[in-house]
Amino acid sequence: LVIIEETRPLSKRKRWRVVKLVERPVQEG
Repeated sequence: LVIIEETRPLSKRKRWRVVKLVERPVQEG
């Protein structure tokens, strides 16, 4: 995903958040 690649260099935590959102958008709300 482009979003993950762009957020990867910014912060590892952000990448996890994006992955979780894409994998399970229900958990984030």
